[in-house]
Amino acid sequence: MNVDQALGRFAACWRILSAAVLICGPLTSHAQQIGDLTRYSDFGQPDILLTAASIRQSGDHHIGVIDQRTDISSTDRTLNPIGDGNIADLVQDGSYNEAYLSQTGNLNRIRVEQSGSYNRTEITQDGVANTVDLKQDGFNNQATLTQIGTANTLDLQQTGANNYLISIQNGDSNSISFSQVGGNSAVLNQYGDHNTIIWKQELGETKVRSIDQGTPGNPVSGSRLVIGN
Repeated sequence: MNVDQALGRFAACWRILSAAVLICGPLTSHAQQIGDLTRYSDFGQPDILLTAASIRQSGDHHIGVIDQRTDISSTDRTLNPIGDGNIADLVQDGSYNEAYLSQTGNLNRIRVEQSGSYNRTEITQDGVANTVDLKQDGFNNQATLTQIGTANTLDLQQTGANNYLISIQNGDSNSISFSQVGGNSAVLNQYGDHNTIIWKQELGETKVRSIDQGTPGNPVSGSRLVIGN
């Protein structure tokens, strides 16, 4: 095979995959993995050198979807990208775990590690330089996370069974560091800029808690809340 043929084959693969997606480990989940691209609706990605997506799965019946969007109204995605430099890394081990990751903007980062069974993650980033680091270990843990703005950070961990977490960050330079163990639920929202939440919820503590730093119609700035060690 000469160079032109190799490049042509690469271009054909790129049109099929439309993203830098790596899947490592046994292909045990069949339709949920790369064997059936119908489960992966649209991987728009402007530049393979600047943007990267990685999915590594071991076990059975996982679903992993990474959507790094470009401007779908443009006929030439390389001329009008919505985002560059986004990186998403997903690791799943166990069975029946699901993750749906979406990035729009520039220089956003997502890292998700799920181990156990029936854990589910949904993450949406829209902005610049937002970061999510999420670890879920156990059974039936769920996290739904949204970041809108610039330089927001989420550092989250759920361990045990039946933990539930919803978080919205809308603004700039907000930060949440949070962990919970065993059957707890939390809603953590930040609207505004430079707000901080640090919280560790142990097994047997309050089962449901909601914390709002600001609201969509009344953002706040510079609020700091620390709960636990």
